[in-house]
Amino acid sequence: MRSALAALARQTVVYGLSGVILPFVGLITLPIFARYFSPAKYGVIEIATVTSALVYVFIDLGLAAGSQRSYFDYTDEQETQRRGVIKTAVLTSFTIACAVASIFVALASPIGDALFKSRNYTTVVVLVGITLPFTVVMQLSREVMRLTFRPWHYFVSATMSGVIAAGVGVVAVLSLKSDVAGVFWGLLFGSALAAAYGVTAVHRSLSGRVSRPELRTMLAYGIPLMPTALAGWGLVFLDRFLLGGLGNLAAVGQYAVANRVVSVLLFAVTAFSLAFSPYILSLYSEDRELELQTRAQVLSYLAIALTGVGVALSVFAREIIALVAPSYGSAYESVALLSFGTIAFGLGTVAMTGISFVRATHWFAIYTIIAVAVNLLVNLVLIPPFGQVGAAAATAVAYALLAVLYYRKAQQLYPTPFETARVLRTTGLGALVMPIGLIAIHPAGLGVAVHAAAIAAFVLLLRPLGIIGAREWDALREVFANRAAALTGTRA
Repeated sequence: MRSALAALARQTVVYGLSGVILPFVGLITLPIFARYFSPAKYGVIEIATVTSALVYVFIDLGLAAGSQRSYFDYTDEQETQRRGVIKTAVLTSFTIACAVASIFVALASPIGDALFKSRNYTTVVVLVGITLPFTVVMQLSREVMRLTFRPWHYFVSATMSGVIAAGVGVVAVLSLKSDVAGVFWGLLFGSALAAAYGVTAVHRSLSGRVSRPELRTMLAYGIPLMPTALAGWGLVFLDRFLLGGLGNLAAVGQYAVANRVVSVLLFAVTAFSLAFSPYILSLYSEDRELELQTRAQVLSYLAIALTGVGVALSVFAREIIALVAPSYGSAYESVALLSFGTIAFGLGTVAMTGISFVRATHWFAIYTIIAVAVNLLVNLVLIPPFGQVGAAAATAVAYALLAVLYYRKAQQLYPTPFETARVLRTTGLGALVMPIGLIAIHPAGLGVAVHAAAIAAFVLLLRPLGIIGAREWDALREVFANRAAALTGTRA
């Protein structure tokens, strides 16, 4: 059991690294594109990207999940049937993607008008469409790599698509003067080469025969999952569409840059969740009482860590934006609210664990749909008067609601001795400090000093508010003292 869980943990780390490559590349290229594109053009990039993600949900038809389920209907000895499952799923999704790509190419002008309120971006629409079939092959080949336990092939595919997309995009934009379309030329090349690598890596698994009965079985399993997938898309991306429709593309661009800054916090949440899942499952299988106590402590410490990072990003939002995207002067206004929403999302990953333990996963779909509905309503109310800040507030409300719903249901199904008051004091303190980043302080040096003092105040107040106990505080001071000594020794 320990060996199997260790193997699972190693694979989880590899898949986790693969999952953050594209967002990380996006963060790295942010200073380049933000200096080259106006907020409105950056808004075009964001709208086109989230449109592609939405279309992919319909192209997939739940076949990625359905193929995984059907694949394991057969044993290792039934390799022919397994290959038939994979071939059927890949060919079906690829055919649908080609049909959708044809629609994008044929109707590029009206689609561009509907998405961007302009027909100047027909090339972008065409490139998004042409990329879809390659994306299908790329993604489904990665699913085959997962099914056949080849995580490093998965990592290579993800790295290839991210690095090539960034490299070609930067060259196309800066050297070839391709404007916004250059970004999507990069995505096209990255997806195409990753798809080619994927087919080469899993070609034996694609040698089966297409089976209509298998297709019906996979669709029967996968299509009911689409509402959950659409709700998940809505929770992450709906605000961009509403901001573009109720506001303008420049606001979407500002909002996109704010999200890129907060993605630093999202990386931390992703890394934690990937490590936490196998660890807590292992503990649950070995000692359930210890698991309860450990998970309760983990939630408290996670709240402190995420809130600390969120405070740092929010307080220094002005300075960060001025450094990486100086022409996006209002993007900082959304960072604190988006950080708070990401903190709530991270805490929800621990709070929801009890639901998973009792296998009542239908509550995930129900609560996600509720959160999307609330998100939609709050966006409609707040975007007209507050623009991107209203969209950020809607995101924060939706994720906070989702965390509360997960927590309540998990406590009903599998009670855990969480230190709820401690978590609330932590996030409450963070919520009081984060808005300091919105205050304009001149000169710039004084602003940096005040913001640094705000972070110091957050840390120092953890002890008197009972968020960190005496032993924890002593341990924390010892860590910092040892670190300082190590740095001093190094310098010496």
